[in-house]
Amino acid sequence: MEEYFDPRIYIAGELGIGLNSCSNCLGNCYIEDESAYGTFHVGLGRNIALGGVQNAKGHFDLVCREPDIFTDNRQIMDRGKIIAPEPVLY
Repeated sequence: MEEYFDPRIYIAGELGIGLNSCSNCLGNCYIEDESAYGTFHVGLGRNIALGGVQNAKGHFDLVCREPDIFTDNRQIMDRGKIIAPEPVLY
């Protein structure tokens, strides 16, 4: 990534949770890998095609299989499985 000589290449411009149960994460096709159920991905660099503002000289997707994901101090994915969040009591 250093060879791009563009500091914007290190900016996370895309985050995604894979929900497609028909996709496989085999390393053959990045679109299928990043959409496969039980994955999470971060896209670094250019994101203008997605409506973003980073016109970096490249784009890299990093895919993680079977992640634990938390949002607002609640777990929504446990080892790649979507889990129902606990209800919030007001």
